[in-house]
Amino acid sequence: MLHPMPEHRPTPPHTAPWQDTVLHRLTLAVLISRFESRLLASSSATLTMEGWLRDTHITDSLPLRVEHVATDCPPPCPPPLRAALNIPADPQSVPLRYRKIHLVADGRIFSKAENWYRPDLLTSFMLAQLETTSIPFGHVVQPLGFSRRLVTRETLWSPLPDGWPHTPVIPAGPEGTPLAMPEHIFRHAATLHTGSGTAFSAVVETYTPQTLGLPPA
Repeated sequence: MLHPMPEHRPTPPHTAPWQDTVLHRLTLAVLISRFESRLLASSSATLTMEGWLRDTHITDSLPLRVEHVATDCPPPCPPPLRAALNIPADPQSVPLRYRKIHLVADGRIFSKAENWYRPDLLTSFMLAQLETTSIPFGHVVQPLGFSRRLVTRETLWSPLPDGWPHTPVIPAGPEGTPLAMPEHIFRHAATLHTGSGTAFSAVVETYTPQTLGLPPA
């Protein structure tokens, strides 16, 4: 299991209009599938999420901004990601820097990320931006022409029950019942590679229901 992402703040109340109905559950399932499909087909999660938020009119406050989350003791890079980075098990062999952030806009958290990266493969200007600005990692390292490789994915919540295509009835609450939204909906772990194929970063990204917006009228 990869390093967990503890909750930092509650989900804002303006996601409550999703109702516990079959229609809203099916709509959410479609939105999650479409959003995740975009992420899986892209090289930059940040740019893809910004495009999604713009296309679905969830927010116009773009580009996204980084909120740094303080950590007293940076965790080691999880073994599956360290192996994907082709870094020996000895933590001193290749130094990694770590940062934990939230990607936000309009006071809403759209994703939470942990990032381990090799400072020796970034420019001094990139390193300064990562340490002193609120610019997302994907924007900072864009000059590297990077690509993204998925290592693991986890479904953390589904609005539909397991095996729902073969279930005669999709559960729903009494009319007007708000759907209880989770803190997170899915998680991706991936590595980023330069244009020449060298792995320089590993990231664990956890996405929130804020990426699904509000229900249709």
